Amino acid sequence: MANTIPSLIPITGALSDSLLIIHDAGANITGKITVEQFMSAPRKVSLGFSTTTAFSPVVGNKEQIVEITNASAITVTIPIGVFAVGDQMHFRQGGVGQVSFAGVSGVTIEVPVGATPALRAKWELATIYCKSKGVGVETWCLFGGLNPA
Repeated sequence: MANTIPSLIPITGALSDSLLIIHDAGANITGKITVEQFMSAPRKVSLGFSTTTAFSPVVGNKEQIVEITNASAITVTIPIGVFAVGDQMHFRQGGVGQVSFAGVSGVTIEVPVGATPALRAKWELATIYCKSKGVGVETWCLFGGLNPA
């Protein structure tokens, strides 16, 4: 069974029992590691910053921690058709302006029961990821330090 594994260098692999066999055609690397080793390997996340009151993520924000700082309320608007299923972003409220999340038409944002799609307070962090896509519709999941309903 061939799999594409997210990384900075596209690699393919096969799952055999508990071993992940990796083949990277670009660098001609072949190796074997356990699935546990792969899953526990540290991954570096880049940082992004915004001081605006309206922020619309772009592909460059994928896998990024975006710290948003403003004295006024900030809305993060999730676009449609930009990200793939499984893409995720992390947002941190760096100022007193509350960070809230909304989607353009066709985007649904799911939050845990008893929560609102907004960060609770300064220094809170939340993750949002694309759960599913259809024709003109996407579902995103938001979780972390969210404001109670």
